[in-house]
Amino acid sequence: MRYTRRMYASHLFLLLLVACTGKSPDASDSGPDETDADTDTDTDTDTDTDSDTDTDTNTEPLWSSAADLPTRRGAACVTFDADGWLYVIGGISPDEGELASVEVWDPTRNAWINRSPLPAPRYGCAAGLAPDGRILVAGGQYDSADNSRGLSVDALAYDPVADTWEALAPMPHGRYRPGAVVVGNTLWVIGGFDVESGVTLDSVDVLDLAAGTWTTAADTLSRSRSGHAAVLGADGGVYVFGGQGGTDREVAVETTTPGEAGWYTLGDMEVPREQLAATTFGGDILVLGGLGEAEGSRSQAHRYVLAEDRWEPRPPLPVGRYDLSAATAPDGTVHVVGGFFSNEGVTTAAANHDVFPGP
Repeated sequence: MRYTRRMYASHLFLLLLVACTGKSPDASDSGPDETDADTDTDTDTDTDTDSDTDTDTNTEPLWSSAADLPTRRGAACVTFDADGWLYVIGGISPDEGELASVEVWDPTRNAWINRSPLPAPRYGCAAGLAPDGRILVAGGQYDSADNSRGLSVDALAYDPVADTWEALAPMPHGRYRPGAVVVGNTLWVIGGFDVESGVTLDSVDVLDLAAGTWTTAADTLSRSRSGHAAVLGADGGVYVFGGQGGTDREVAVETTTPGEAGWYTLGDMEVPREQLAATTFGGDILVLGGLGEAEGSRSQAHRYVLAEDRWEPRPPLPVGRYDLSAATAPDGTVHVVGGFFSNEGVTTAAANHDVFPGP
């Protein structure tokens, strides 16, 4: 389906409605039953009545809180740098709309600082850390004024030392809500929605960081996806979780090994969902939250055990949400920031910064 002005108008109406409520997330909120007012602007037709609860019986409250985001937001790009500082880039806020701001968490002071903003506001993008220490950002929303590819073809590099942004060569395909992983000296941008073709993509564009040039990989995903999560596993494989494949949410997990041919389907997630988060968890992967019709999908946290292709439930998120972002710190802790949740039937963005200890 194509991104239309009607969808964009609905999106702006949601932001206005939220701004009028003035609600902010409560760490004790378990997420009442609600009809989801999804902020996604591509093909979602959600009728979710998720209660943001989880059936996990683990009585050990392992989640803790770090300093809240200064700007509550969802659909942001997130990564740690080589020094263990957490970068939250862009996104969308009920208070400020589309964001160009970059907020960085200093772990030594448990405090946030502002760095140079993006050249233009963007959300629905993906980010990764290059071997040379630069932060890479790719894709994002379309230009709603003329339904053109907009920021969806753009790629940027941020230098944390110089605090500057640099434009990279544009991607071959526009990608809204893609996944991204850094593999060696390459950036893989996986799937996403392409307004030019009007379809959700199964292709992968690969940026050679040394040459500064893009190619499209010969092998495609086993199914098209947007709003999914992509992770480079400790075993060197690339793993993709969930997303939306045109009209249906995905439950399938798939993987490929860089340098080898083909993508292969693995054991399904516990429920289909999109706009979820995933990040490394020791030698495994932690998959978090997301938008789905199943009870508690926004709160769920599951460990995917790579070596055995199986799932283990972990304690649920303190606040169930979707369009959240997650990254793993150098010390192995998992940090989950932002996202959207329901407060008294109104969808708003979270400032939450939740921390899960490493395995």
